[in-house]
Amino acid sequence: MPLLSTLTLFPAYSLDTSILVAVLVGVLILALLTETLGWVFVGLVVPGYLASVFVIHPEAGCTVVAESLLTYGLALAFSSGLSRTEAWSEFFGRDRFFVVVLASVVVRAVSETWLLPVLGHWMDERWGTSFIVDRSLHSIGLVLVPLTANAFWKLKLRRGLWQVFVPVALTYVILRFVLLPGTNLSFSSLELMYEDVAQDFLSSPKAYIILLTTAFLAARFNLKYGWDFNGILVPALLALTWLEPLKLVATMAEVLLLVLAAKAVLSVPGLRTLNLEGPRKTVLVFCLGFLVKWTVGWAMGARIPGLKVTDLFGFGYLVPTLLAVKMLQKQVIARVLLPTLHTSLAGFLIGSLAGFGLSLIEPRPATALTAEAPHEHVPGLGLDQSPLGLMVMGRATARESDVGGSLRLKHGDLRAYTGLWNGLDAWLESGRAEAVSSLRTQAVALGLELRELPKQDGGPARFALVERVEGDGKAGWDTSLLVPGAQGPVLEVPRPLTEAPSAIFAIQ
Repeated sequence: MPLLSTLTLFPAYSLDTSILVAVLVGVLILALLTETLGWVFVGLVVPGYLASVFVIHPEAGCTVVAESLLTYGLALAFSSGLSRTEAWSEFFGRDRFFVVVLASVVVRAVSETWLLPVLGHWMDERWGTSFIVDRSLHSIGLVLVPLTANAFWKLKLRRGLWQVFVPVALTYVILRFVLLPGTNLSFSSLELMYEDVAQDFLSSPKAYIILLTTAFLAARFNLKYGWDFNGILVPALLALTWLEPLKLVATMAEVLLLVLAAKAVLSVPGLRTLNLEGPRKTVLVFCLGFLVKWTVGWAMGARIPGLKVTDLFGFGYLVPTLLAVKMLQKQVIARVLLPTLHTSLAGFLIGSLAGFGLSLIEPRPATALTAEAPHEHVPGLGLDQSPLGLMVMGRATARESDVGGSLRLKHGDLRAYTGLWNGLDAWLESGRAEAVSSLRTQAVALGLELRELPKQDGGPARFALVERVEGDGKAGWDTSLLVPGAQGPVLEVPRPLTEAPSAIFAIQ
């Protein structure tokens, strides 16, 4: 019997697997260092985000730091080199930050496609490691690298390294030795609540096109019209939500709720006379937002079937907070909200058009499948004839795909895949046999095959959803075992290389 019981502090199915808790810890530590030591209150999301990455994948954390240093070096070299030609002065303010974001995209493109694979192969051959097989050498996050690099530049490198290292280390210690072992917080499968495209740089080129386009527009609009968004990344990140209107609505609702809640708190006798400006107001609003999410999680988590509580939260760990703080500072809502929405929509439309144009000239793989492709049996050496074998094959398939390093999923294919799974969910619940034919057609169009496994005496019907392509043409779709009409449980293995035993033991 353990000496200490785990404290159920965070609501299930929402904050218990979210790094939002880590971001809160990082923001509070950074605020404490600002108040006591006078440190610059910059890169608010970095301590919690980066500490979480180090907890789960230290190699990925080291990669983020390395790419941030390369980004800082490239941006600084570009700014200094351009100023020496007297064609332009050194970048500062919003222009400097845009250069950092642009440099981070260049660095990540070179790093993820060439530098890291070469380095991983070299280390594997020299020391017998498995970096290439596990794909642990990669960075993570849409904005983690540029935010960290910007902290280096804003504080100068030596001071920046120290003022990034200390809050990240303190946050890591609290997560690793206090919250994770002592509460129900779990990072066994890191859930990036708001950034599904953030984990794999190569699978989300259009997201980066939209991000860069909107950040550039935000910088220009700020200069020309005086529009203030509390940072050009705010409308840039918000632009990504136009693909999901409900997420955009949830973000706007959270912003307005935070403004009302902050005004109510600041009107309380005793608090309204306190100096809660600058970083203090940001911390206050962020804590109010966390409290709202924590309350909603306890009130609705696991109580409404099919509801994912995080879908009710706004986009971005700090986007709603930054917008709400700017509205509170200016004492207006429309003059902040409308320019932000205008800029994000303009960036989304222009970036989407640019991405669509590039997709038209993108080379198509010769092994691409269509719905009219002839039926081919998925090779699996007989493993795909039983549930246990299917899970083993799923892990082997993931390993083979990871080694190839070419898992690039287009947003159009992802939307079609989402539609396929919506149909699969309805079929699995109803068990209607007539739905199988149309689902098979949708699956084939994505390079997948839905087919029935050999029946066992007295057992339920079981189906396999597997990818039909082998080798370099593999897209990297999930391998799934489906049992129509089953009551559960539903088991998902997001990292089949490192968490495969959980699926195998469940089937046994």
